[in-house]
Amino acid sequence: MRIEIDLAVVPPAVALLDADDMKRFSVTVLPASHTFVDRSALLEMAGERAGDPEWRTGFDAMVAYAQSRGWVREADGAIRAHIEQ
Repeated sequence: MRIEIDLAVVPPAVALLDADDMKRFSVTVLPASHTFVDRSALLEMAGERAGDPEWRTGFDAMVAYAQSRGWVREADGAIRAHIEQ
């Protein structure tokens, strides 16, 4: 069986393929050079750091820079991230 992850959409599309093939197990990540990450998910993952004013100032500056470059999706505020291989 194979899991396929498409990072070109938000949230990423995940599908189980070849579910009856019990002789292999793999994960395929569809080629992409970037994906979008939900801003609120980033803040949630940061945990207590998100409440630190200094950290939040840095985060807001990062988002502002991304926005100035066109890397923030207007529809939902998701931030474009580079995918490193």
